[in-house]
Amino acid sequence: MAYFMVNKHRSHHSKMLHRLTYYLKSTFPISIKALPLLALLLVSLCAQAQIDAPSASIEIKGKQPNDVPAPVFIAPMARKKSSDVQSGSLIFKSKIKLKDPFKSNEKREINFMEGTDFAEKTYTALENKMNNSQEKDIEKLRPEYFRNQNLGDFKSGSKFVNFTYRDHGAVDGDLVSVSVNDTIVHPRIFLEGQFQGFYLDLKKGFNKIEIKALNQGSVGANTAQFVMYDDMKKVISSNTWFLASGYTATVVIVKEND
Repeated sequence: MAYFMVNKHRSHHSKMLHRLTYYLKSTFPISIKALPLLALLLVSLCAQAQIDAPSASIEIKGKQPNDVPAPVFIAPMARKKSSDVQSGSLIFKSKIKLKDPFKSNEKREINFMEGTDFAEKTYTALENKMNNSQEKDIEKLRPEYFRNQNLGDFKSGSKFVNFTYRDHGAVDGDLVSVSVNDTIVHPRIFLEGQFQGFYLDLKKGFNKIEIKALNQGSVGANTAQFVMYDDMKKVISSNTWFLASGYTATVVIVKEND
C-alpha cells in the first residue's frame, strides 16, 4: 500500500511538471542555459514527493536464540576418615589413635580427703605456722599474757547459756577450745571477725566454763572476745582477753534453781 501511494504521488508531480514545462515552452522560449535551473526544480519536486511518502518500519529478527544453559550439578566427593590425611594424590595414615571416652574401661584413681581429715590437717598446718611465728615474737608479749585469767563468777536461773565469741583483734588464725566442768565440749574453734556461737546447758550449782588459748596469732597474743546470754537474751558476762598459748580464761555460772 505504501509503495502504491509513493508511485501515485510521483505520477501526480510528473504530470504537473510536464504541464508546467509545456506551458513555459509555449509561452517563453527556453534557451539551453536555462536547462540546469529546470533540472534543479525537478530534483526538488522529487525530494518533496519522497518526504511526503510515509515511512514503514522494518523488523529485524535475531539469528541466535538467547537461551541460558541449565546448571550442572556435581556430586560431592566422599569424606575421608579422620585418621587419614590427604595431600594432593598422597594419603598418609595418622599414627595417633583417639579413644572413645564412652567405651573406655580404664579407671582413674582419685583420692578425696574426708571432711574431718581435711579440717584437721588444715588447722594443724595453720597452728604450726602460727607457732613458728610466735617463737620469733614471744619476747614482744607482755608479762600479763603469760597467766590464767578469771573472768568472774555469776548467778543465773537460766536453763542454758548462749556462748558467742570472735577475734576482737586482727583475724590472724587464733584457735581456742571450750570445756565445761573439765569436760571438753568444743576442742578447736577458729576465731573470726564476726560473732559465732553455740548453746551450753547449765546444771544446778556450779558450771565452770573454761576457754583455752591453743595458739597465738601472727600479730601477737591470742585475742578473743566472749559474750554469754541467758535464755531471756540478757548478758551474763562479756569479756576480752590477751593470752599466750596454753593459758586459760575461766567463767563460773551458778545456777540457783532447777
